[in-house]
Amino acid sequence: MPDGFDAPDDVIQPGPVKNGGWMVGPLWDSVHIIFAPLWWLAFAIVVVKLGFRDLSFQFGGRTFDFWLTFALTVTMAHVFSVVYRSHVNREVFGQFKVRFVVVPLSLFIAFSVSKTLFMFGMVFAVWFDNYHSSMQTFGYGRIYDMRAGNPPLVGRRLDMGMALLAYLGPILAGATFADSFDDWSRFGEVGLPALMNFPGWALQHQMWLTVPILVVGGLYVVFYIYSYWRLAQRGYRVSKQKVATWVTLVVVSVYTFGFNTFGVAFIVMECFHSWQYFATVWWSEKNTCKHAFHVEKLPFGKTPAGTVLTFVLMFGIALAFGAWTSVFGTTHAEFSLFLVVELMHYWYDGFIWSVRKKQVA
Repeated sequence: MPDGFDAPDDVIQPGPVKNGGWMVGPLWDSVHIIFAPLWWLAFAIVVVKLGFRDLSFQFGGRTFDFWLTFALTVTMAHVFSVVYRSHVNREVFGQFKVRFVVVPLSLFIAFSVSKTLFMFGMVFAVWFDNYHSSMQTFGYGRIYDMRAGNPPLVGRRLDMGMALLAYLGPILAGATFADSFDDWSRFGEVGLPALMNFPGWALQHQMWLTVPILVVGGLYVVFYIYSYWRLAQRGYRVSKQKVATWVTLVVVSVYTFGFNTFGVAFIVMECFHSWQYFATVWWSEKNTCKHAFHVEKLPFGKTPAGTVLTFVLMFGIALAFGAWTSVFGTTHAEFSLFLVVELMHYWYDGFIWSVRKKQVA
């Protein structure tokens, strides 16, 4: 099936529109998926304007930045939530036991015994996170295309390129570029001073990235719009939900990563991404988790109260893990565990979407 780059001039014949083109419905999609970046950006602006940005608290003799801790807790809670799609879902777990058991255990042992491997894992996780986040929006766009009745491969590579540009472009060319190298300073602790000094060199030469990204990125946006215009002339059905999702992401990503005007880029981008993921996991896995938690066996298990209990269990456990990560964790073994869970989230989520594509479509 053609995908927009090399599609011949044959006619595209869309199928029927499913669910009005929505994943779940107009209100649910607007709140949890399409405009989630705007809601979180607005929230961050209000926090800053009201003078609450510099809140802090003390725990265990340590001082914590409230909002960074909040964002890290939410982020790691969403990272943990992949277990509801991988390990808790018996259908998926049964197909990939090696990936779900042997690989994370091996990584945990490696990170625990080698601080050097741990540091490389930390650095890799930062960029894997950016790739994973871009692919989440890419996935929503593909779902909206399928809901609109379009063939599943039409425009796929176009969307993948736009997803990577929307996330990585503002990071590499913008004000938060330096933040991507925060962990590199710790390479000195493992006897790798050359890598510790790399961020300084990268910042001095950032302009060599900024100019090409602005030029190539601008040309790609024009090419992307033109390509979809061509596809529409041949029968491709434009999804208004997909367009709104992309426009919202691009505006918020450029504004936060590119300029970081309020110093809250991490909070905005990680929180809206986590919000979208929580909503998706609840939509796709609530029945699986209700069964796994044996809520259905309770006297009220099949009532709305049972659904509420499932929600509390799913996200209460996830948030507890997030709090452990951001506040209570202190040992290297704990941080190794947190890093493994983070990396496995990015890895698992991608192929689980592929495994369950028939269910999400």
